[in-house]
Amino acid sequence: MLTCACLAALVALSACGGGGDDGGGAPNPDAGAGADCSMRIEFAAQQWIAPGPVVARAVIVTQRGTGYESFRWQVRFQDELLTLADSDTDEITFDAVEPGPYTLFLDGALDARQCYSTSETINVAPSDGELVGYRLRFVPRGDQLAPVQTLGRVLPLAVDYDVGTVTLDPGVRIDGKVERDDGTPVAAYLRVMPADVAAAPFVETFTDPDSGAFSLRLEDGRYDVLVVPSGDEDAPALLSEVSVADLERIELPASALVSGAITDPLGDPLGGARISLRAGGVPSAVAVSDDLGAFSLPAQLAIAQLDSDAALTVVSPEASGLPWLTLSSSDTLATALMSEQALDVAYAPGLQTLALSPTINAADGAAAAGARVTWIARSDEPPMDAAGALVMPAGDPIPMSGTTRLSATADIDGVVPEVRLPVAVYDVIIEPDAGAGEGEDGHVTVRTVDLADGAPSVLSLAAASVLRGSVIDADGTGLSGIRVTAAPRALLAQIPGASASALSDADGGFALPLVGGGTYELTFDAPDRRYGRLRVPVLVPAVDSPEPLGPVTLARAARVTGRVTSASSSAGIAGVNVLLFCAPDETSAVCASATGDQPLAEAVTDFDGRFVLASP
Repeated sequence: MLTCACLAALVALSACGGGGDDGGGAPNPDAGAGADCSMRIEFAAQQWIAPGPVVARAVIVTQRGTGYESFRWQVRFQDELLTLADSDTDEITFDAVEPGPYTLFLDGALDARQCYSTSETINVAPSDGELVGYRLRFVPRGDQLAPVQTLGRVLPLAVDYDVGTVTLDPGVRIDGKVERDDGTPVAAYLRVMPADVAAAPFVETFTDPDSGAFSLRLEDGRYDVLVVPSGDEDAPALLSEVSVADLERIELPASALVSGAITDPLGDPLGGARISLRAGGVPSAVAVSDDLGAFSLPAQLAIAQLDSDAALTVVSPEASGLPWLTLSSSDTLATALMSEQALDVAYAPGLQTLALSPTINAADGAAAAGARVTWIARSDEPPMDAAGALVMPAGDPIPMSGTTRLSATADIDGVVPEVRLPVAVYDVIIEPDAGAGEGEDGHVTVRTVDLADGAPSVLSLAAASVLRGSVIDADGTGLSGIRVTAAPRALLAQIPGASASALSDADGGFALPLVGGGTYELTFDAPDRRYGRLRVPVLVPAVDSPEPLGPVTLARAARVTGRVTSASSSAGIAGVNVLLFCAPDETSAVCASATGDQPLAEAVTDFDGRFVLASP
């Protein structure tokens, strides 16, 4: 946590806005302006503490010599007019009672000839406030000729702040190629990530299929580059600490060939299975087993890359009904790779599969035409926790866990086409037809099915579980118009129909139709940016016990404002995504509660490049 001792650093980061805009009610800069007469604002001090006076002086810049000068000042704070003064003197003094950004607008004339007006914004710091380290990330659109970039800032906690004008770095344009060591071009996907920067944004692109050429715009620095070739003759590679200059030619390292064979539960060869390998965080190419169950795939097996992160995945042919097999975080697998042993995989003997074709009913019992059913096997329960094994030439077989995720859509009679699945315990997600009216067939439903008890003939949709709650301020007053968004997590994370959103009513109340028993993250956003974003994880109660969520309190937010321009023009850039994150080493309470690399606030610049963030 930074303290008030850092106020000098805070003030040093204070940015002044440029002139020439009306600031929402400022003097018109163009009315009768003379091309040789402009205004400038100077300050008697370089730092300001509230409460305290601010002294500003006007300067007319002209090449016409001296003349009769007149001035008109406006001072605004939190969008309110504090001072409006006409004067024959060039100085103004006003009291900054509260901390935050103050904007001064200046209009003036020389011998009754109107000059170009100007404006400046200063940040007045609190006398005893705490400061927090943040990161501001700017994500331009692809056509805006600037890379993603992040700026560090020290901002006051719970005090409005204006970062001024942020000029986007145009970065460096790289026109490069991906080639093998013999100069042969490689068609590939590229992911370029800043080296040694936690949770840094990455840039991705594809090379030209014929020439291997690509173009990127990046900030100068060093990068980790993931290269994933489009063909199956080369293995993906992760290149570390690559300079911008070295990106002009990326040489794909030579691959090692990994071979093996796959057998089904009866011991017969399994053809048509897809096999992939991950070593040191880098995926291999994907191989497909032949009619004899044999496969071979290229992989990067440098010693420095191999560790307990080595993983092997086998995806069985869908028609077989067999589960996918996974061996993760295995030291034994890494040892086998380095010793060039064969990776033979055997499904567990006696592993059973079952054919099923259930009918899906709506909540009212009618057939739910077009409903979608997704079967997800629980990999941590028998028999899926050891559905197969990696068979080594020496030593005991290494168990591989199994999983199955399979989706099917019901026909007009609500009947799901026959599928074959391993006999296991499943979480079954049932989604009503997206084309049906809301609530007509029911809501997204999760049910548990154990196929050891036989194939179910009917699966039914249920009504939504309505999660009710309220949102209040620190005084206990209900807040209306707060956007409450429920994002599904865990099993439901990839089911769009499981999400919901609502606005709080006049008393702060809200109601969200959600999946009973589902895990969600609620996000609370105030449209006026006067309250900070809040995220709350919840487990939604079942339909038969809809307990309301206790009151959720939103804290007042500090508004972080600014303007984004380019290096080639002072005009604002519209459509830049601006995100606010805690600095990586920040230990303040507001940052301690942040989860992962989720932004604390985000905004998009308007037509003039301006943005407003609600900092918690």
